[in-house]
Amino acid sequence: MTDHDALLRAVCSYPEDDTPRLILADYLDEIERPDEAAFVRSQIELARKQPWEPFAVFCRHRRPEWLP
Repeated sequence: MTDHDALLRAVCSYPEDDTPRLILADYLDEIERPDEAAFVRSQIELARKQPWEPFAVFCRHRRPEWLP
C-alpha cells in the first residue's frame, strides 16, 4: 500500500475528523500536487463556515466544484 492509499484510507475511516485530511493535504504539497492540496484544505474550511459567511458564498458562486 502506498502512502497516498494509506492516507485516503484514513480519511475514509474517520470522516468526521479533519486531521487525516490535513495530513493528506500536507502530503500532496510534498509530492508537488499543490492544487489538490488546496482543494482539500478549502473543503475543510468550507465545512466549518456558516452558509452566509463570505468564503461559503464565494465557493457557492465562484467555485461550485469545491462543494461536497
